[in-house]
Amino acid sequence: MSALGLNKHLNAWRERARRLMQRVPGPERQPIVLPQRRVYVMPTAAGLGVVVMLVVMLLAAINYNLSLGYAFTFLIAGSGVAHILATWHNLVGLRIHLKPGEPCFAGEMAEFRVQLDCPREQRRYALQIFDAAGSERLSIDHSGTLASPMALPAQRRGWLRAGRLRIETRYPLGWVRAWSYIEPDAQLLVYPQPAGDLPLPSGGASGQQDARQPLALAEEEFAGLREHRPGDPPGRIAWRRTARDGTLLVKHFTPLDYAELALSWQQLPAALDVEARLSQLCQWLLQAQTAQLRVSLQLPGVQLDAAQDASHYLLCLQTLALFAHAEAQHD
Repeated sequence: MSALGLNKHLNAWRERARRLMQRVPGPERQPIVLPQRRVYVMPTAAGLGVVVMLVVMLLAAINYNLSLGYAFTFLIAGSGVAHILATWHNLVGLRIHLKPGEPCFAGEMAEFRVQLDCPREQRRYALQIFDAAGSERLSIDHSGTLASPMALPAQRRGWLRAGRLRIETRYPLGWVRAWSYIEPDAQLLVYPQPAGDLPLPSGGASGQQDARQPLALAEEEFAGLREHRPGDPPGRIAWRRTARDGTLLVKHFTPLDYAELALSWQQLPAALDVEARLSQLCQWLLQAQTAQLRVSLQLPGVQLDAAQDASHYLLCLQTLALFAHAEAQHD
């Protein structure tokens, strides 16, 4: 058997062992409560060093018949047993609730909020949370009512699940560690990564714009005078009217109506793959939102009519994030 095949089998067995220790087939309903059977305890490197030290101390006490040596040996051994129970009890009964934060873009860090509660208001100390790759994502000094932010990498668009997490503690002495695997059902939406250097298409509702022509933005129209507010630029102050009336007034402008901007799958070069097209559409969508344009979106099998409000832009981003590859295979 090759090294690659052996590594594949080892990874499969390791995954089965983790699933067995987790004792759940997949994502769990929240809140997750850790029972006794899901908390495991093993000695750390420091704990193994203490064991070796105790063996040496016991042999020395036996060899030289040292009463004080026996006392110190059994005192430290008793402290170790108490340490095991304290570490194990630091996780047993812990209630964990993972809440998704705001949607983000691919390539950014997605934020989840971790809420740790304990029955009978018993605080737990020195808790750590690791992701499936073994990287530490959160360190909590003690549990409480406040939710702690935990960041996970959002590598691709779509729904991002927190996945399997390992919660661990080495409290109070660090001689042993107790841990448990959890897999909350929390998920967070990841938008496509905004990317692409194509200019914003020209306006028009037909969806057949030339992507090489930039959109001509409309100018602002004078809408009257209003009272000065903190932050208004000095260049818009109506000095003549202010000098005549004695009241500080500012010129107020409103943008002219824009032509409808249609963002279409067919506008993009055929050489771009699915993800590159979605990234470019996302880039255009954000540019149009900044310019406050009315936008419609057309994808294979999806048509969103033109609108300008924030909920419409949010719906467009969600559509890009959840777009299925199969819908574009026959395009």
